[in-house]
Amino acid sequence: MKQNENLKSKSGGCMAGLAVGDAMGMQSEGCTAEEIKQTHGTIRKYGKAPEDRPNSSLEPGQYTDDTEQTMLLAESIVSRKKLELEHYARALVEWGNKLKKGEISNRGVGPNSLRAVEKLAHNEPWRRSGGQGTTCGSAMRVAPVAIRYYYDPVLVRSMAIMSSMPTHRSLCACSAACVVASSIAAAINMKSESYADAEILDGAVSSALHAGDAFMAYCVGKVRGLLDSEPLEAIKSLGCTFSVYDIVPFALYCFMRNPLDFDECVVTAVNAGGDSDSTACIAGAICGALNGLECIPKRWLNDLEGYDRILNLGDLLYEIAVSGARKAPNKSES
Repeated sequence: MKQNENLKSKSGGCMAGLAVGDAMGMQSEGCTAEEIKQTHGTIRKYGKAPEDRPNSSLEPGQYTDDTEQTMLLAESIVSRKKLELEHYARALVEWGNKLKKGEISNRGVGPNSLRAVEKLAHNEPWRRSGGQGTTCGSAMRVAPVAIRYYYDPVLVRSMAIMSSMPTHRSLCACSAACVVASSIAAAINMKSESYADAEILDGAVSSALHAGDAFMAYCVGKVRGLLDSEPLEAIKSLGCTFSVYDIVPFALYCFMRNPLDFDECVVTAVNAGGDSDSTACIAGAICGALNGLECIPKRWLNDLEGYDRILNLGDLLYEIAVSGARKAPNKSES
């Protein structure tokens, strides 16, 4: 029973952690670390983005499309009890239609995702609808896959890659989703008191190679030598652009430099700038998965948009994952 309660906390911590990171990071997206320092000093609370930056229409504590797309994937998995790509593709089309009709606001959806959703709406199969871009749209939303299949690292990798394809079919996007999902699953399976950098990082490198992306493996592997370096030095080495080859390694750096401190993990990502909402989203997901819901400061949870819905999805994913884990030795899922 205690083990299940811990897993439930980790599932909720992962979902809430990514949303908090996203909502914290949305205010500094598109800024440089130097601009953030000059304007804010150090960002440690929710805030509005400058008028000339992405997300300027959002209020403090609101999340971007990173969390919105994560919840869309989570709701599809919850509905079908597993990742079912045909169902998820239909959910993407319905979501896209609502965007076009103005029934929901556009919270910064990337062009790769929009083009792919349009292709799906015109009956392009999900295996061919995804674009070849280098952005992180599938990596930022992959957490529900990691939670659902946490007990089977092979399934985590294969399902993460498949979940990427409807919108992001490029090698780097698929490998990024694989790396992030594997890191989250490893964190779920690890006790925080026995946390080991090598286990997370070796798994991340292995996942990139599993996806066939040697360059992603190289970029992720660079994190190992930077854990004693200050963030500005890490930014110079790893990069801080909107490329997934920068975002995923830097998110891992933010987590691995502060694995037991959710506050500092997210603050490090937010104050780096660049694609800060996605970086903080990924770092927050891994840190929440390791330490559980209790590690997230109440001040951030209390002011987070849609917190009850997000936590409920975490609880539902937990229930489905536990059921899947019980069946796993006797029946493989597809």
